[in-house]
Amino acid sequence: MHFVEVAIQNVRGFSPAGRFPLKTGYLILKPPTADVLPLAGLSLSLLFSDGRGGDSSFVGSGGRSGKAALTFVGQDGMTYRVLRELGGSGSLHRLNPTTSQPELMSSDTAEINQYLRGQAGLPPRTTFEQVYCLQLVMLPSRRPRKASAQVAAAKASGSTPSLATASAVRPAEDLQAAEAKVKALEKEIVVSREVDQLQFKVDELSSLIFEADSKLRGGEGLKEAIVEAEKAWRAAPSPESLGLPQDILTRVKRHPKAVARRDEALARLETDRDPELEDAALKVPPLTQNRYFWGGLGSGA
Repeated sequence: MHFVEVAIQNVRGFSPAGRFPLKTGYLILKPPTADVLPLAGLSLSLLFSDGRGGDSSFVGSGGRSGKAALTFVGQDGMTYRVLRELGGSGSLHRLNPTTSQPELMSSDTAEINQYLRGQAGLPPRTTFEQVYCLQLVMLPSRRPRKASAQVAAAKASGSTPSLATASAVRPAEDLQAAEAKVKALEKEIVVSREVDQLQFKVDELSSLIFEADSKLRGGEGLKEAIVEAEKAWRAAPSPESLGLPQDILTRVKRHPKAVARRDEALARLETDRDPELEDAALKVPPLTQNRYFWGGLGSGA
């Protein structure tokens, strides 16, 4: 994992407000004094918060509150952003690679710590401080140099002011007590390794629990959708509410067959009609050729 950006607002040791991008690589923090550099302390406070408000000590003197955010890329290749109100609440966001928009993962301190350890690959604080934080004493140039032969001879002759020399290691007077102490230290090493393994398993279980909780929360949305669908189904019109018979659906299904039978019957009637009756109907003489019509018209009937 590597840091991408640090954003601050009214944080002690920084400008009043600003965003500072960090390049990929090693960042060597060299404090001028024994005090921890603000960036190192702020990073530890953001990544390993206990929710007790101890990070309020980073609030600058220019105001009563301050904010800080740390953007980094986790071991899973995803970009995360930890945002905290110093002395108050915080939240964890993850950048959606499809929409390039941050998505809120959690605002609970315990869940954030579990997610960072289990999903993002954040190591324990002790490991982070010992492995990822470079101290001045670890640099070869800061180690004490061995005295040369000439300097040693000058010190022996007394020509130059002698400095304090390291005394030789004396053998232990109580050998049994020393051996017991060595065995106790070896046991402590074994126990510490077992504790580290147990802590690793606890982190895995915490990650699984967090994923299960996320799935359960997603199931709550499905339950709400099912309830809404049931309400819509109950509110839908029914044959009783429309005043229709109970078997209306069956009748509707039988309607195409009934129409087909009717059409077949009409076609059969057209085919079976007597052609002589049609000819007789067509041969009816007009009224102008009917003598009874003219007789009645003349008599006024």
